[in-house]
Amino acid sequence: MKELFRSALDRIKADEALIGRTEARLREDLLASHEPRIRTKRGRNYQMKKLAIAACMAVMLLGGGFAWATPTSYLSVDINPSVELGINALDRVVRVQALNEDGTVILEGLSIKGLQVDEAVSLIVDAAAEQGYIEKDGSSIVSITAGTDNKKKADALTADAEEGVREALEKNEVAAEVSMAAISQARWEAARALDISPGKMNLYQKLWAAKNQNSDEELTAGNYDEEIMAFAEEFADDNFDGQAPADVPVKSIMQAIKDARGDAGEDADSDEVGKPGKGKANAPGQQLKAGSGDAQDQVSYLPNGKTKKNAPDDEDEEEE
Repeated sequence: MKELFRSALDRIKADEALIGRTEARLREDLLASHEPRIRTKRGRNYQMKKLAIAACMAVMLLGGGFAWATPTSYLSVDINPSVELGINALDRVVRVQALNEDGTVILEGLSIKGLQVDEAVSLIVDAAAEQGYIEKDGSSIVSITAGTDNKKKADALTADAEEGVREALEKNEVAAEVSMAAISQARWEAARALDISPGKMNLYQKLWAAKNQNSDEELTAGNYDEEIMAFAEEFADDNFDGQAPADVPVKSIMQAIKDARGDAGEDADSDEVGKPGKGKANAPGQQLKAGSGDAQDQVSYLPNGKTKKNAPDDEDEEEE
């Protein structure tokens, strides 16, 4: 019987202790009866059927737990604190990781696993605001980056995250700009392999491209990750007293992108809305642009929950 259990349980990936507890419980339930039995062929067949059903139930139980705990898409929240969220197929946060020291600070004491995306992002931005990472003058930028190969999923993730940001800013009565982007799973994994937030890596790619006058098409045609990371380290060392690239504030990188594009005679907001994996700075179906774009394309959240379009030649407009 033990071999029957193991043959079923070994087909799924789960913690060994969990497998052991599940096996013990099923064995106890099946064999705890003290009623005498006549060992007939029919009785043995019945017991075998019960064991088979129990094994199937174990597979479903543990397999379902594995599916719940496995991220199918990712989200990074970058201000200066950088945090990665792993999201399962049911749109619940099942993995939380700080991607720099400031990220570790704001995650302390937070319980995020099991929450929906908007709830998780709201808690993170709320903690960042309470601990002074969001400036009172409205100059801060919250960067949201989705990591998925599915456009609809990217749209949903960024929309939910945007709602979470809005709620946190309104609660703390502060204003900030929001930037949203989507990249492929492959780009996400490449950034994580270099020990940097995928959101910030995406911004450094934009800055590197602007400095070298490379197009997105040229970038996607080859692997420039090591060159981009070396450039990011040089940029951080020259402009931020030797800080690690992961610790440079988002608004500083975005301002550098805007300046580099201006120096090259490009439209400061030359990114296009594209599909994940194209290296675009803007997310598919994006609703906001900020930081690296022209002023008229930037949107700020105000403390009263409204948005303000920053048009340099016109009066400020407020929208619900």
